[in-house]
Amino acid sequence: MIFIVVSAPSEGNAVAHCVHEYKNLDNVHSGERSQEITFDFISAEAGIYRQAQTIPGHRYQIEAWGKHVRSQSPVELSLGVDLTGGGDCQAASVVWHPWDETGEDIWVHTQVTVRASGETLTVFLKGYHPFAVQGGATLFDDVRVEDRVEYGCETDHKWCRALVAGAVPLGSLSGWIF
Repeated sequence: MIFIVVSAPSEGNAVAHCVHEYKNLDNVHSGERSQEITFDFISAEAGIYRQAQTIPGHRYQIEAWGKHVRSQSPVELSLGVDLTGGGDCQAASVVWHPWDETGEDIWVHTQVTVRASGETLTVFLKGYHPFAVQGGATLFDDVRVEDRVEYGCETDHKWCRALVAGAVPLGSLSGWIF
């Protein structure tokens, strides 16, 4: 399912907005495709989301790569997490995080660590184009949710802990809701 919030287009400019798989390898971080959202001449926020199965109490590291085409109104990227597993990007249960790295026309990375409270969490990826000007096509790729379970002893000594990680790649477009 796509979520879109659109303001009125600039006077005299047509509105262009779409979401699709991008298969041009110049705009793919890795693999064969990425997810593109275009924002030409439109002020909007739009994105995609996907749910992941979790184990309550485990810590999960969520990471993603994003890229946006240069625009007079640079796109702002965000990663949202809903620990209740909901599908509404505007729900109070969604915690939004600004992207860690910034830049135009380059792949930038972000990472967030959360502790699961239920059996499902939802990852939201969002682009926000503040002003209705040309440019701002946005791409997302290589999304991962990784279980970062920590097993400790009765004492909480650092030397007594072992990190066990099992990665669940969400980078494939299969299963993402548009």
